This record gives sequence, C-alpha cells and structure tokens, in this order.
Amino acid sequence: MVYGKKIVKTMKLSRKHYLAVALTAAAVRVLFIVWGFCGWHCADTSTIGCMSRVYLCQGYGIAAGYGYNFHAPGSGCGHIKDLYDRVNRQGFRVTPETAGNLPREGVYPTAVHPPGMPLLVAAMNRLFQTPADLPLQILGAVLDTMATVIICWLVGSFFHWRVGFITGILYGLFLPMAYQSALAKMPVGLMGFFLACNLACVLIATRKQGLPAFFWYTAAGVVLGLGCYLRPDYLLLPIFLAGGLIGLTGSFWRAASATVLIQVTALLILLPWAIRNKKVFDQYIFTTSSVGAVCYTGLGEFHNPWGIIMSDDALHRVAREHGCDHAWQPQANVIFRKLFVDCIKKHPQAWLIAIAKRLPLALASPQYWGYENPLHNSFLKPHQESKDRYDVVTSHPWTTLAAYWDRTIIAALSGICTICVLVMIIRHRRQWGLIWLLVGTHLYGIIAHLLTHWESRYVVASMFCWIIGLAYVLVWPPRDPAPINNP
Repeated sequence: MVYGKKIVKTMKLSRKHYLAVALTAAAVRVLFIVWGFCGWHCADTSTIGCMSRVYLCQGYGIAAGYGYNFHAPGSGCGHIKDLYDRVNRQGFRVTPETAGNLPREGVYPTAVHPPGMPLLVAAMNRLFQTPADLPLQILGAVLDTMATVIICWLVGSFFHWRVGFITGILYGLFLPMAYQSALAKMPVGLMGFFLACNLACVLIATRKQGLPAFFWYTAAGVVLGLGCYLRPDYLLLPIFLAGGLIGLTGSFWRAASATVLIQVTALLILLPWAIRNKKVFDQYIFTTSSVGAVCYTGLGEFHNPWGIIMSDDALHRVAREHGCDHAWQPQANVIFRKLFVDCIKKHPQAWLIAIAKRLPLALASPQYWGYENPLHNSFLKPHQESKDRYDVVTSHPWTTLAAYWDRTIIAALSGICTICVLVMIIRHRRQWGLIWLLVGTHLYGIIAHLLTHWESRYVVASMFCWIIGLAYVLVWPPRDPAPINNP
C-alpha cells in the first residue's frame, strides 16, 4: 500500500496476537481470584458495610421474593442477613419457598442503584445453588478478558495493528481493572465489557451504509443501555461522542441521526426500570435516586464555604432536616439536586476551585487494586475527619506515601497515560474524529465527574482509552494512517 512516496506493508492482527492478549488477561484475573482465596493483604469484600455485600444481600432478597429493596434496621433486614449467612454456610438456592416468611420491617423499595448487579446475584444463586460470589468473579473475569480482546481488535482494525496489540496486553495487565472484574464483585468490574462493545459497534457502523449502519448503531445503544443497568454514569456518552462521529463520517446529519438513535435506544432499554420507578415512587427515574445526594456531597470533598461534610451520616442528617427518611429516597434526590444548584449559584468560585482540585486526581488517578496496605488503616483513622485530602498530603507527605504507595504507583501510570494521550492527539490531529472516539469514553467520564463528585473508581472501566495512548507512544507508529483491516 502506498502513502505518497512511502510503501507501507499491510499488516494485521493474527489469531496468535488475540490469543496472547486473551491469555494474558485471563491469567492476571485468575491470579486475582486465587489471591482473594489466599487473603494475603487482599481486600475483604465480605465485611459488613462493603458495597459488594450490599449487592449480594439485595440479590438474595430479590430471589426470596422481597423485590429490589433498601435495607434499614428491622426484622426484614435481619431476615435477609440470615439468608446471606445461610447461603454462605449451606450453599442453598434462595426461592420464595425456601426463604420462609418475609417480615417487612426495615425493607423498603429503592432506586439507589440500577438493579443489574442484584439481579445477577439472584440469577447466579438460582442457577448454581451456591453463594453468588465465585460465579460473579468468574463472570467478571470472562467478560473483562473478552473486553481486552475487543479493545485489541478495534484499536488494531481502526487505528494501528501494533498499537492495538500492545493496548490489549497492557489492559490485560492493568491491575485496578483486573481487581474490579475478578475480585471486587462490583458493577464497575463488568462495565469495561459494555463500554468496549459500545465503542466497537459505533466504529463498525461508521463503515456501513443504510440498514447495516442502522443495525450497528442500534446495537451500540442496546449494549450501552444494558451496561447502564450496572452503572448509569455513561448514559449520555453518545452525545459526547457525536463530535467524533462528525469528524470520522464527515457528515453532521449522519452523526446527529446516529447519536439520536444510540441515545434513544439506550433509554428504551432502561424504560422498564423507569416505569417500575414511576409505579413505586411516582417518578420516571432512568438512572438512580442518588444522583442529587452524590452531587451535593461532592461539594464537601474539600474546604468549602457551604459547611458541607462528605459523609453518608451528614447526608442522611440533611435529608431528615428536609422531611425525608434517608438520603437515597427519590424525594431526597429532588431536594439534593436543588441544594446542589443553589450552592453553586451562591458560591460559584468555590465550585470552580473544587473542580480545579479534582483535576490532578482525574489526570493522575490513584486507582485501587485490592492491596490492603497495613499502614493505610492506621494512617486513615487520625485523618478521616479531615475535610480536605490536600491538607493531609501536604502536612504528612511521607506518611501519606507509605500508606498509599500502591495507589501512587497507579496514579503515576495514569499520569503518564494522560501525557501519552495528548501526544497521540497532537501527532494524529488530522484523524481527530477517530481519536475523539477512541479516547472519548474516558474523557467523558472524567468531565462528568469533575463537575460533580470525584472518586477514581468511577472511571476505572474506561481507562482502556488512556492505555491506548501509552501503547501508541511505545509503538510510535508513523503519522500517516496505518493500513486498516476490514472488520
């Protein structure tokens, strides 16, 4: 193939490349599962208050016939905890018949999270008659291994084959996502698969015309909608990626129509969840009832003029002051959204300062990968009441480094990836539409959470976009577009 006076040998990814990527990802995730069983300095995801345990209890509650509920102190909550303990001890299948009488005290319908993870827990228990922990870990490891291969394929097919291969290897070795998918039993660990499939469907659609293009854009919306049953953070992603579609297709109207199709399809997939919430709470909630509370508590991440403290107890206290039982109620969601907007209107400069303080944490993200540093808890307790994490870092820099060296390593890697992405954008600015699509998923996640509430785990599922930049710099392909394999 000829580019100007250069002759470029057409290359493509082979089965050996895909096999190497798959084996690398699978091996790392299996090691994490084994590490979880060994327990050596490994995060314990079964402790009371741990979110994975909350999802498991909600799932067993669904299997027992309670429906999707929030658990407060009471006999109903105690019964669900007993079911959780019985499943772990005896490995029995939870059904309305085996669960016995269902006391209702302390059990209330909820929309605090989409029901995807609890439904998976209920399904795993029904299928295998065992605790859902290990089946969820295996499912997460399999899906994320598949995501690794998909990412390798789409980068290699649409950008450069060597960059695709190295991206697959690096993502397979990326510890935070390996932990989330194979050990943490959290929704974010499954999201990488759905985000990779969504991007793959969009890129395939850009090479199609007519009905095939319609099919692939619709498939992108279906995949995104299903993923939002796990975490809805990326629901509005199609709108952000519209700019990349304009650049890649060269047509504003084609990009606009594709964006509308993907977005509407995703919303239709979530419609049953919204209808359920309308029936229960008299509100169409497509995502969660915790959006307002999360945004409001995000204002308390640092020193602030509003006096907001970033803790669940403080949130529930504010909710009760406004006539709600707790902060996760749909009624409280409306109240917290209004409080969030009112706070920004009152002190917009403080909100901008908070965004600026979040920016380093977004560009050099200190992701957690399951290692329980013995120094962490002893360091955290004296400083957990601090309103501003930067105060702790500046006043105790070496102690902080010792307590968080594991996350600091990932933060440094993330910062390097950010620089590499910038280099890729500058060198291949003529392909800005394609680059926008390749890195846009993570960029959207960063922007969305910079404006509201930052926690590094929120965006770990889209880190593969940043890893593309690191692979690019390691490969350093020519500026001319590499020969592209037909999908």
